Amino acid sequence: MYSSRRDRLPARPADRVQAPAVCAEGYRMREVEPLNERDLAEERRRYRRHAGIPAVVEVAGAVWTLVDVSLGGFGARTTELLPREGETITGQIVGTERGEAFRIGFEGRVVRVDPGNRLVGVEFGDLPNAALDRLIHVLAVLEQEWRARIERLDREQRMAELRRYLVRAAGALALVTGVILVLALVWLS
Repeated sequence: MYSSRRDRLPARPADRVQAPAVCAEGYRMREVEPLNERDLAEERRRYRRHAGIPAVVEVAGAVWTLVDVSLGGFGARTTELLPREGETITGQIVGTERGEAFRIGFEGRVVRVDPGNRLVGVEFGDLPNAALDRLIHVLAVLEQEWRARIERLDREQRMAELRRYLVRAAGALALVTGVILVLALVWLS
């Protein structure tokens, strides 16, 4: 039996491509295996998804809750009648971004339906330029907010680690001081 997916792939040096010595932000890479069709089939996402957006999707009079959105499409939860995979739908994403209301009209194709969780995945068709610009703006703002949240959490985590270190150092200092004091009292008596 194979222990991992890597064990199943051929490891011929001819199948590998030499990558640049340094890539983005100083990360180093030695070699890169070219993607084959099986790998491409396993990874279908081409765009980063953003979740937690205060928005809904209006489709044919129904209102769905937006779960996530990317430049390629969106995922939504609905209590309404589920569409069929492959069906073309038209609607708009309605929400707020930094207190400002927005509407992004779209036409898309249903690529996934999960009846158990009442989830629908929709891939955007050709978005009009104005809708694409608005979507890019909304996603850029979400990305900035996400990065700010991560930086804040990182700062808070570093401060918590510093507090733990200082408490331990104070405890160790108190212990050493106590030992020295006891030794001094024993020596003086």
